[in-house]
Amino acid sequence: MVIATTHQDMPAVNVDIVPELNSFVSVEPDGLPPVLGGSEQIFALTFQVSANAPPGTIEGTLRIREGSRTIAQPLPIIPTITGTSEVLAAKGLELVLPTTWHLDETSLDIGGPISLNNFGGAYRQGGLRPSGGAEIDITIVQLPALTLEEAITRDLQGTTIESTAGVQVGGESGIEVIYSFELISSLEEKNAAIYVLHNQLLYKFFLSYQLGDPREVEFLNTFDELLESVQFTE
Repeated sequence: MVIATTHQDMPAVNVDIVPELNSFVSVEPDGLPPVLGGSEQIFALTFQVSANAPPGTIEGTLRIREGSRTIAQPLPIIPTITGTSEVLAAKGLELVLPTTWHLDETSLDIGGPISLNNFGGAYRQGGLRPSGGAEIDITIVQLPALTLEEAITRDLQGTTIESTAGVQVGGESGIEVIYSFELISSLEEKNAAIYVLHNQLLYKFFLSYQLGDPREVEFLNTFDELLESVQFTE
């Protein structure tokens, strides 16, 4: 709701939203009869967003016009579309997918891991991620005849381990390892790996991106949000 006060007599006017916002915002009433100065006018704004609208911020204004002439300072309207959250249920897990990340449904359909990436699956030649690309993979394997620490040591041989810490995922205790390794010559990869035991299964959550990527904090925040949404269903 918007309340406006006229400071002088005003002729009959039209009230509208700039075309850039027409798909997202409407206003009532869309016109006023002549009014006296000092009167208050109330406008109701209705926001609607289609399910397939891309996330982002749109800038526009509400205008009061006599014919083609704007007779009041336009009111800025800047809606932000955050996207809708999708819950994935697969491989004994439920989790909320990051809104702008791509799920590799083909991999999932043929029994592969839960694989997500932020670049629409558009890999470079050789299966390399594009610049600024990141991936999240979730794999589930039978618990090996090892302790969790031994399984991690076996998996991460040859990597440079930066830190190790205890974590909680879906109510279960796990271990987080931050490490890096040389993927190919002159290209180093950094990973955050979470290992969790649940019902005799070992769940491995991996975030992978290029070492030194300026979007590292963004990737880690997305990974943390995904982990916080995880629920074990089996």
